[in-house]
Amino acid sequence: MSAISLVFAILSAGTPSAEASTPGWRLGAAGWSSSPIVLASRPVRGVQLTFDRAHGILAWGARLSWGLTTESSERLQATHYCTQATVVAGVAVAEGVGRAWLLGGAGGRLVHERLHRHRHRRLRAAGMNPTIAWSWLLAPVAELEGGVAVTFFNRFQVEVAGGPWLTAATAAGTVVGWQARLGLTYAID
Repeated sequence: MSAISLVFAILSAGTPSAEASTPGWRLGAAGWSSSPIVLASRPVRGVQLTFDRAHGILAWGARLSWGLTTESSERLQATHYCTQATVVAGVAVAEGVGRAWLLGGAGGRLVHERLHRHRHRRLRAAGMNPTIAWSWLLAPVAELEGGVAVTFFNRFQVEVAGGPWLTAATAAGTVVGWQARLGLTYAID
């Protein structure tokens, strides 16, 4: 049995809900994780807000994500604050108590980097600025997302989604990464 067959078997196991097949807007919030554009040691961790609509098999929406990651050396600590906004469109299928989708999207990621000395509390107490440098990077992002959601109470669904992203705005050239989220959505209408 393929993974897609297994997903649809699970989704169709329950009774169909009106929310799963009715076109409407969904608002969601999720824990979000993504590979960073620049730092390689730790993933970006944060939150993602989703706003999307499905009508028939077509789906479209928007994603706004925020997270941070840090990397340390013996003397310095780099912190990246990442904000990503994307617009997505693709196909979605409602089946039984849930839905599955495959979306492509485009948008941008803004990275704010702050470089600190490790002993920043002592430096602040001494009246010195512990921040050595900061910079900004705005990168275009293309992404592909696949996911499934299962209705668990009235209009609420638990969803799991993820997929690769691609950007070409760094000195290293094209960077390919991944992102994933686990969250809760609410059917507005």
